Amino acid sequence: MSRSLSRPTRGKTQPGRFRLLDPLLVGRLAGIAAPDVVDVGIGSSPRTTLELHVALGRRGRTTGLDLDPARVQALCDLDEPGLHGFVGGFDADLPPVDLVRAANLLRQYKLDAVPDALLAMGRWLRPGGLLVEGTTDRHGDRGVFRVFQRTADGLVPDALVFVSDPARSGFAPRALTPYLPRGMGWHGHPGAEVDTLFTAWKQAFERARDAGARTPAELFAGSAAGLAEIGLATTDPAGHAEGRVVVPAPPGARRGLEVARPE
Repeated sequence: MSRSLSRPTRGKTQPGRFRLLDPLLVGRLAGIAAPDVVDVGIGSSPRTTLELHVALGRRGRTTGLDLDPARVQALCDLDEPGLHGFVGGFDADLPPVDLVRAANLLRQYKLDAVPDALLAMGRWLRPGGLLVEGTTDRHGDRGVFRVFQRTADGLVPDALVFVSDPARSGFAPRALTPYLPRGMGWHGHPGAEVDTLFTAWKQAFERARDAGARTPAELFAGSAAGLAEIGLATTDPAGHAEGRVVVPAPPGARRGLEVARPE
């Protein structure tokens, strides 16, 4: 993969920006004693890379990858066991890992460059490994992430994850649409297409409100439960209370997106 595909990140990540996402990643890696993780784009402060490492219990190896040597050095200066820095881009020669997190990265890319960027990051994964890519707002109060898994068929969609902190930012389903991942292709049966999903979510929101939900947190959790009841989201009351909705990829989508080209 040409280094020309790699671009410096804006570096605006704030502490706690991925607080709603990271517990999900911890859960997905719970069965791995010492996970190997790559965080793409350290940012002007290494704080969110450190936060991921801490959330994982400081077990395994967490590598922050960035084109800027100064950012990598700032991460290394933390002198945290198991936390490492690597100067490089999408052509970086990394050992196989269990998870790649690429947050607030591909929004800076032209649409036609996104598939190759996803594929490049997918090549770092060992079989069964996860690529998590998406976008949040400045404070991490709203965001959307797509999860891919590396299989024998290549990089295939696993889930779409919505995060929201309704106590801080309020909640309405359509308020999450600006954070849909860049160039997202979400293929499958009509009930899993994004627009249909948001229509169903709005209906679940209205049902929750009619049932007595009033606060933004109640409306988020109630509407998330409503999506789960009709099979569009996982049943996860704890995750809903923490501000997450996980929409699994339907069986048809697991045949792969355009980026799911095996090596």
